[in-house]
Amino acid sequence: MSSTSEFAQPAIDLRTDVPHSARVYDYLLGGKTNYPPDQAAGRALAHRHPQLRQARSEDE
Repeated sequence: MSSTSEFAQPAIDLRTDVPHSARVYDYLLGGKTNYPPDQAAGRALAHRHPQLRQARSEDE
């Protein structure tokens, strides 16, 4: 019989302390699955590229 340790999954480090492109996109779409670093990156991106606001409304 196999031991359960064979099937153990490695721990996942989500790194919520640094922005991630998927969560930044979620923030830009008005989603809930993002963190302060993602929000800051999204605001900075939208400030540098105002056309993102238009693209966001067209994507919905």
